[in-house]
Amino acid sequence: MKKLIIGLIVLAIIAGIGFFLLSPPAVTAAVLYVESGDVQVNTGAGWQTGQDEMTLNQGDQIKTGEGEATVILQEGEVVHLQPNSEIKLDQISGKKIKISQVTGETWNKITKISGVSEFTIETPSTVATVRGTEFILNDEQLDVGDGEVDYGPKDNPGKLKVRANKKALKNKMQEEDLTEADLAKLKKFPQKYINALKKQRMREIKRNKALLKLTKRDFNDGDIEKAFNEIDEGRVNEDESYEKAPKIVKPRIKRIYQLTKEIKRAKARQQ
Repeated sequence: MKKLIIGLIVLAIIAGIGFFLLSPPAVTAAVLYVESGDVQVNTGAGWQTGQDEMTLNQGDQIKTGEGEATVILQEGEVVHLQPNSEIKLDQISGKKIKISQVTGETWNKITKISGVSEFTIETPSTVATVRGTEFILNDEQLDVGDGEVDYGPKDNPGKLKVRANKKALKNKMQEEDLTEADLAKLKKFPQKYINALKKQRMREIKRNKALLKLTKRDFNDGDIEKAFNEIDEGRVNEDESYEKAPKIVKPRIKRIYQLTKEIKRAKARQQ
């Protein structure tokens, strides 16, 4: 009975989304999630306090003081700013994302949910380019948790390929094993990543205020979160819910489905 109720909630949400608007909504270029402390944003009118879930655009700047923030680009690619960090969103349209990391350190996860084919970050003196991976970057060092990163100085980008569980120092430009301290640092971010994806998924569900009314059921945010948590924990199969949706509405619900799959993959990697 419990699974049936959860399934009904998920299917009702899916149906409500699908039949309200059959074509997918426009992709949001970037969304800011304020994790803690002081986070500021410059959208062209000077630095202002960043608001949780505010939308961002190409050219915008984000910086943290003692706080931390996550930016989700093109509804799928994740950049987490550590304290005392600053980035600028140079290009976040089409198949390419390019970011200037002015100062500090970021943790990055490229999922390709967005369809992006190239992701580049430039620090003041180095360039890191990837096509699907997980890494930490500052101006002195690159640590790769998964995948492969092309890394090098600005005058010779792509000089070195750095593989999973390896690192490279700017002043050496050679691949080395991650230390225990490096690995411990990488382990801090997977749960932050999962939390950010869950926020993005809920945002996708709630993008239209009329959504829950269209389901003709009295579901609140807690009901929705509970239903999807059951899926995230593997107690309900998301593939079955997705397959039961009418084919014509699947483009509309695809992003929610993709985010759910990535959340489950991320949780599996933690085990």
